[in-house]
Amino acid sequence: MAWAIWQEICKRVHNQLNQWTEINIDWVSSLLNSFHCANTKCGLQANTAARIHGETSWRPPSPGQLRLDVDASFNHLNNSSSVGAVVRDINGFVWGAKAKIIRCPSSVVSAELEAIRFGMDFCSLQGFTNVCIFSDSLLAIRAVETQSENLGPEGAVAMEIRSLLESPKFVSIRHMRRSANRVAHFLAQKVCGSVLSFEYSIGSIPQWLADLVKLDCGF
Repeated sequence: MAWAIWQEICKRVHNQLNQWTEINIDWVSSLLNSFHCANTKCGLQANTAARIHGETSWRPPSPGQLRLDVDASFNHLNNSSSVGAVVRDINGFVWGAKAKIIRCPSSVVSAELEAIRFGMDFCSLQGFTNVCIFSDSLLAIRAVETQSENLGPEGAVAMEIRSLLESPKFVSIRHMRRSANRVAHFLAQKVCGSVLSFEYSIGSIPQWLADLVKLDCGF
């Protein structure tokens, strides 16, 4: 902006205009408005980029909504995979958590899609509504959001998830960073390395899970 003003002054000097020291107020106002609009646009683009790249720490859902975090894990020692899901409210209170071993998926994206479907099925069975879904797999979310003709295993699961999203039980599906998905990731890893499955609901949340959630929520 300063460079533009300087150019205007130089232009007036070279054109030998007597009023070169009196920069037109309307012109300066217009320039400032343009600068403000450009700055605002850059801010919007930055916010959009933040949404694309996902949140970096756990954030509570909006009032009246529940947040479902899901993740998949792999045990390369026995070539097994597992999925984990945890549902929390605006206060970080756990409404339910579940994890289980799944048959070895065809790819990492396939496992992450299975985790999303697993979490949605869990919410449906528990009767949860107004659920926002979060996954740290951007590729899995893109597979769900893209209207693909892929009829392979990944395409079939993605299509099923899209169908479930049309239910009033679910609000949206969004991406988050791994750092914001510690609880679901831990649940998936725990079942992958020990038991075959486990499930907790309100009133039966173990202390280790309650402590992990408090740490994750920053309480």
